Amino acid sequence: MLNKSTTIINGIFAVALLSAGVLAFHFLRAPVAPPSDAEPITALSAPPPPAPWLPRLAEPRAVLVLDVSGSMGVVPRPSDGQRLQTVAALRFFDTYARMWGEVSGDDGGAGIAVVLFGTVAQTIDWSGDGELFLPVMETNRKRFSDALVRYLGRPLAWGGDPGEDPRRAQDSDYAAALDAVAGLVAGAPSPPAVLFMTDGPMDSHPCFTPLLSDAERERYRSCARRGTVPDRLAAVGGPPIFDRRAGEEPINKTDMPPNVDIAAGVAARLTRLLEARFPVADNESAPLAWFPLYLDTRPWRSDQAAVSRMLSGDDANARFWGTEKGVTHCRSADELVGQFCAAFARWFHMSALPVAPGGTRFRVPDDTRAIVVQVTSDAPLKSLRLVRGDRAVDLGGQGRFWTGVLADDSAGDWLLVPVGGAVTQTSVYLEPSYGWTLAVPEICRQGSGGELPEARLYMCRYADDAAVAGGEVYGNLPTQLPGFIRRDTGEALPLDFALEADSGEGAQATYVADIPVAKLSEGPALVTVRLDTLQSLGIPVRDSVQTRQVAVESLTRLVVTDAQGRRLPGFKLEGVPRAPGWTARFRGDAP
Repeated sequence: MLNKSTTIINGIFAVALLSAGVLAFHFLRAPVAPPSDAEPITALSAPPPPAPWLPRLAEPRAVLVLDVSGSMGVVPRPSDGQRLQTVAALRFFDTYARMWGEVSGDDGGAGIAVVLFGTVAQTIDWSGDGELFLPVMETNRKRFSDALVRYLGRPLAWGGDPGEDPRRAQDSDYAAALDAVAGLVAGAPSPPAVLFMTDGPMDSHPCFTPLLSDAERERYRSCARRGTVPDRLAAVGGPPIFDRRAGEEPINKTDMPPNVDIAAGVAARLTRLLEARFPVADNESAPLAWFPLYLDTRPWRSDQAAVSRMLSGDDANARFWGTEKGVTHCRSADELVGQFCAAFARWFHMSALPVAPGGTRFRVPDDTRAIVVQVTSDAPLKSLRLVRGDRAVDLGGQGRFWTGVLADDSAGDWLLVPVGGAVTQTSVYLEPSYGWTLAVPEICRQGSGGELPEARLYMCRYADDAAVAGGEVYGNLPTQLPGFIRRDTGEALPLDFALEADSGEGAQATYVADIPVAKLSEGPALVTVRLDTLQSLGIPVRDSVQTRQVAVESLTRLVVTDAQGRRLPGFKLEGVPRAPGWTARFRGDAP
């Protein structure tokens, strides 16, 4: 019985050994068949740049945030004794109404709000029933002008009384003003413009500032007299701008608690505003257009530094809107009018046409859709006319400040003809028929065949957003434009944007540059192209520099195959980002 069992076991062992030998011979000599779900190993190409696009403003909304503290007009040496704040705001409205009407083809859709801030922030209610954005159209100009005169004062050049200035607020609370702006721009259909104008640093009162809670206010006895302060002002009728020292129970100045970080409170509010995004194209978004202005007529450097620290925009705002970092410094109220107009031009993506100080002649390029002309004179003018050959156009204005918009047949050589004074400053802004836009891949990595990702500079037509070959419009394009890519670590490499030959396929880029990602470490980077050369050749360019943010990613692929190039069974290997020391985690399973 024992011998029989041993014989059976030995037989089973022999069969198993024979089977193992057959299998070993098969796998060593025969090709390994790919698994049923195996896929061909495809090459990984470099990601292409996104489709070109130009920013669009749908139902644009502008918010003018204006300081109405007593230092603007009531004190012995006011910042704006001539009440040019009124003139600047009205010129903004005039330019806005004309340009939007020309761009959109109708008078509807655009809106403007006015926030007046001092001790508190109060928004003008245009109809008395919560209409905070006034439709921007010529028929509403008088409503807008009357409200400005009511709350900012009639300019002396318009016959205003020097002794009656309505700007009598006692403080300048940035936090209150930013809270009002946040409520106005929430849910805007496109990036709004916010022009924030002040003549002094942040100055808050503990009984009114939003930086303190009601519980924290209870420690101040004077706050019991605070009462209810309306956050809106009627465009017609109603009470004046809030003045905490007016009435039977005035509230005097009181210091803020020492433990309150005022700068942090303002910074948090401004950061939330600047980080908000609004649609500008199908799948694209952008920050609001932030334009801080500081009217500093004294000047005090400490104040200028404090204002700049609190109100400066961020890098994203500067990149998209082409603004300078920091705060625009106006050394006199005269400069307010020009800066209000300049802010509007930036918001509408117009380009500035250089005109020498005192100059009265300028040339408008052939491909221009519309122009805005802003003129300041040395004395009040009786009239100002813009002349080209046998065509004459009267500019609108009163006193020393005049503005005009030409939207048809605007190309050519123009001459300003003033009556009653001399031109001291001329600003001309162009809305060209074409715009330049830089497109880069969101993630920049090299393809498995060595292909490099590309940065492409497109010239697009505003009428339909179509990319066109720049050489078809301009015969003097340079063969190259300079650029570079810079990592946040500081490492940078030059990029040569070469004039592209017409391929006849897809969106036609005018300039193309390869991005040498293999020479850079991984991480965020900025791709930059300089357009100074185009400007020097008379080609309209809104910004001399364009930048786009990218993520640099080096890619290594590891694939295990047999001699015939087929994946071995059990492996599902993917492309993985390169990591120092090969510490990247592999995905898949292996025997």
